[in-house]
Amino acid sequence: MEVKIITKQQYNEYLENNHSGNFWQSEFYFDAKLQQGQEVLFIGGYKNNKLCAVGGLLAYPSAFGKKIYRCPRGFLLDYNDEILVQEFFNGVKKLLKKHNGLYVRLDPYIEYQERDMDGNLVEDGINNQSVVDNLLNVGCKHRGFYTGYDVTGEPRWMFILNLKDKEKEKLRSSFSQQTKRSIQKAEKSGVKVRELSKEELSLFVQVMEHTEERKGFGSPTLEYYEKMFDAGKEYVKFLVAELDFQEYKGKLEKEKKQYEKDLQDIEKKIEEQPNDKKLQKKKRIEEALALTVKKLKEVENEEGIKPLAVAMFSVYGNEVLYLFGGAYDEYMKFCPQYLIQWTMITYAIDNHFDIYNFYGISGNFDVDNKDYGVYRFKRGFQGRVVELIGDFEYVVNPIFVLYQTMKKLKTMIKK
Repeated sequence: MEVKIITKQQYNEYLENNHSGNFWQSEFYFDAKLQQGQEVLFIGGYKNNKLCAVGGLLAYPSAFGKKIYRCPRGFLLDYNDEILVQEFFNGVKKLLKKHNGLYVRLDPYIEYQERDMDGNLVEDGINNQSVVDNLLNVGCKHRGFYTGYDVTGEPRWMFILNLKDKEKEKLRSSFSQQTKRSIQKAEKSGVKVRELSKEELSLFVQVMEHTEERKGFGSPTLEYYEKMFDAGKEYVKFLVAELDFQEYKGKLEKEKKQYEKDLQDIEKKIEEQPNDKKLQKKKRIEEALALTVKKLKEVENEEGIKPLAVAMFSVYGNEVLYLFGGAYDEYMKFCPQYLIQWTMITYAIDNHFDIYNFYGISGNFDVDNKDYGVYRFKRGFQGRVVELIGDFEYVVNPIFVLYQTMKKLKTMIKK
């Protein structure tokens, strides 16, 4: 097999013909990286003059004038073909060594063991241990079947919803009671979801920065989102959930007047002929009125249309992928994040996507785990857990051993 540098056009043609691309190995993802000044390399493996394996790589400067390469969610090839894997990786080593490579990190977008909604293994389900073995046999070093989040890469655990042949209303009725109520609450409150223009991405960043402070994680810069917007074109969507507070307060005032009228009516009937049924109805009306008054009090200082939550999605290949999301704490009671997800699920069904990917979860299903809330939110949509095969490092230059030694020494000195 001959492994060599290929053009972006050749790379994209392979994706179109093989349907094996994903967001991180898409042409527009690398276009955005190029616009940010990132070095990008497209490589392909030819067997009998046929392109049968590709990868888009990001290059980062490292020690000794060498480079670390990263192939996010790649390479793209048939990992079950042991000979193909062997020949391709041998070619990758030769090629990247010529291009000052030290090692390449990869995390193929391949499921490891099939799991259900609760994270339990499915009997006789998918098992790709053979893929892991094939990578180990060519000299790749596996970074382990870890749980939790690795800030240096993409999540190993995801939560997905299969949409193939699904009908919207039947699907919605299958959601958990809390999820259905939350979507309904957002709709009843008057929350609206729409796409953001490039000029409005600063609003997106503001909400993400607020979420970042609350949850203690980092998020991309405005420049990243703008570059992704430009490169992604129809493949990337930025959504915002908003509420017109004047309209919302008007709705509450109308409700309040109706409850007050209903209360007067039932009190009059009780005076005429009291019974337990009427007294119970009066109690329900009083409780509903009190709740409406409370809601009005909570938003008395709110004016105009305000953003409640935002989210970024990729709509590429056969999946809609939820990448980033954030919300203002004080507006969480309107459940805007639920309506955003439902809006995109309906988009996915209308546009014939097979998979809706809620993306990262920790893989820890203990209710006391600090990340359980993220999983609980996504689980409410009744999908299933996906465990990927994980991250690998493939050494292309023997000097890597010295590089590792230096890293260990630096760590020891810092301690």
